[in-house]
Amino acid sequence: MVEAMRSFVAIGWMIGCFMAIGCRRSDWKTMHVECPPEVTFEQLRHALTALDRETPPEITADGTQISVRYNAMHIAPRNILYICETFPTATQKEAQP
Repeated sequence: MVEAMRSFVAIGWMIGCFMAIGCRRSDWKTMHVECPPEVTFEQLRHALTALDRETPPEITADGTQISVRYNAMHIAPRNILYICETFPTATQKEAQP
């Protein structure tokens, strides 16, 4: 009886360790976003890098179309859309006295 209980605890401990160590993987996704023309590529890159400094998103621009490759375990797609939508108005508010 005691031996069966020890085996059960040992198996549970091993499964717990496996779940804690093995389940954390990167999930890279690509998103295409239309960005206002008044936002420069450097400004956008700096703002998106601030979301995740450990694994910063990879950004490529083609006119107003921006492709962002990001780690979905750290950044939500809505965060990227929010930055692209509000960044021009936020920089205009900072520039006003």
